[in-house]
Amino acid sequence: MRVMINQAQRLTEQLLALCNAELPGKPAAVSLKNDLHFNHAVAPCPLVIPIQAVLSATLPTVADPSAISKHVPFAHEQPTIQSRYQYLDNLNRN
Repeated sequence: MRVMINQAQRLTEQLLALCNAELPGKPAAVSLKNDLHFNHAVAPCPLVIPIQAVLSATLPTVADPSAISKHVPFAHEQPTIQSRYQYLDNLNRN
């Protein structure tokens, strides 16, 4: 559990730094490592990304007791960060 908490803290710090980064000259593309100083060691990360589709439970569609007992309310495949890109397109170039 301690390892997961440390991974979450490192990932959060890196994502927060990306959000606060200034891009001088508003380039069309930026390098995560060179321009934004992103530490690629934070990925892959097994933490589940909390999007609405993951947090919403589904209900069984039939009233059959055997189907209800086998029902899985949350998806088996949870979205996590498995890789990262080196270059990003800058969409805010106004």
